[in-house]
Amino acid sequence: MAGVAALLFTSCGTTTHTRSFSPQITQLIYQNKDMEFLGETEVSVNYSTWLSIFYQIHTVNGVEYDSSNKKITVLNNGIALPVAGSKLQKAYYKVIEKFPEARYFQIVRTTTEKEKLFLGREYTQKALIRAYKIRPGKE
Repeated sequence: MAGVAALLFTSCGTTTHTRSFSPQITQLIYQNKDMEFLGETEVSVNYSTWLSIFYQIHTVNGVEYDSSNKKITVLNNGIALPVAGSKLQKAYYKVIEKFPEARYFQIVRTTTEKEKLFLGREYTQKALIRAYKIRPGKE
């Protein structure tokens, strides 16, 4: 009986191998002469955390944060992971609004200021972002 069960379990099963022959990454190579600098701007988020679990955002780009009207922008520049933290994603919309024709964004600097409170902390995150567009004829 055990031999029949062993034969039954070992004889069933399929293996499927799938291979993709197309590249997983497309790479475009641009030089500095192909890009036109549009300007730079600073974005900021001010928030508090309690017990390292709960958080409340106070201001985004100097304006009081309204959680019912969320604007989230991801500037990943071709990398799978978002850069500079998820709280700053709520402030990146300022760059898109200020430079709508930009195609490439460079995060030059990020800073985080931390103030310790009783059972919590208050943070101010800032990022300096430069905006570029591709020169006409180089696209």
